[in-house]
Amino acid sequence: MVAKEYQGKGIGKRLLEKELKALEQRGVKIVLAEVQYKCAAAIPFYYKHNFRITGFEHDFFGKGQDAIILRLVLH
Repeated sequence: MVAKEYQGKGIGKRLLEKELKALEQRGVKIVLAEVQYKCAAAIPFYYKHNFRITGFEHDFFGKGQDAIILRLVLH
C-alpha cells in the first residue's frame, strides 16, 4: 500500500509492474490480490493492470473485515 500523500504519482504502478515481472520470470502463472472491503477504492488500480474480481471472503482480515479477491493470469 502506498501512503495517501504519495498516491497518484505512479509509485504503486511501478512497484506492481516490477513485482509482476519478477513473478513471471519465476514461472508464476496466476497472481491473487486480496483487497479489504473497506479499501474497495483500490480496485480500479488493479483493474488497470488486468486483475479481475473472482470472489469474496468473509472475515478474511479478521472478524467483520471481508476481502475482495482479484486474480491475474500472467502470460
